[in-house]
Amino acid sequence: MLRIRFEAGSRTYWHTHAEPQLLLVEEGRGRFQQRGEKIVELRAGESTYAPANVPHWHGAAPDAAATLLTVYPHGVKLTLLDEVTDAEYHGKTQPR
Repeated sequence: MLRIRFEAGSRTYWHTHAEPQLLLVEEGRGRFQQRGEKIVELRAGESTYAPANVPHWHGAAPDAAATLLTVYPHGVKLTLLDEVTDAEYHGKTQPR
């Protein structure tokens, strides 16, 4: 498990994990998107699941920080991909 604090407007790069990942919002408002899907906004107490080998990103909402607990049942095996653009982060482009 890791606890990560994202300041308002911050996010990871697109990335994949070799194993599944569970994300839990401990406080604030977070965002999560799997490639090709719509952005999901998560509030404190809500969670989401990232399947293995599916590109995704996560972070804070544009106007609120978020603390996320990330659970890796089989360890962290991360592959970084491209940067999440501002247009992607704000949902102004079609999911790719």
